[in-house]
Amino acid sequence: SFSAAMIFTALSLLNQIRFPLLFYPNALNALAEGSAALRRLAQFLALPEAPAPRPPMSEDRELPLLLAPGKYHIGTSSSAPSLHLSEPLSVAVGELVAVLGPVGSGKSSLLKAFLGELPRTP
Repeated sequence: SFSAAMIFTALSLLNQIRFPLLFYPNALNALAEGSAALRRLAQFLALPEAPAPRPPMSEDRELPLLLAPGKYHIGTSSSAPSLHLSEPLSVAVGELVAVLGPVGSGKSSLLKAFLGELPRTP
């Protein structure tokens, strides 16, 4: 009691729903990953805000930026590179300063030390 028209119609309908059925497992996986990512993001955004590092400011109003001599640690391990200053560095109000050097010479680390983002040991 199957006719050719009925069989071709059924094959046509099955062919049309083939792609959604193949796509369904990928969509479920993406939905689960997205849900987990949103949960992690919500947990991160719910954390209390960390205090901003305070730049080392001088008491002298003419020399507001003062970087004390010492060793400024770039990483947390003892083998991490560090910035060594033997003399204090200061920048006066209105003074233009250029920091020059090759790649990896510590230009960014010097600026981070001025901003108070690198811990210092005497």
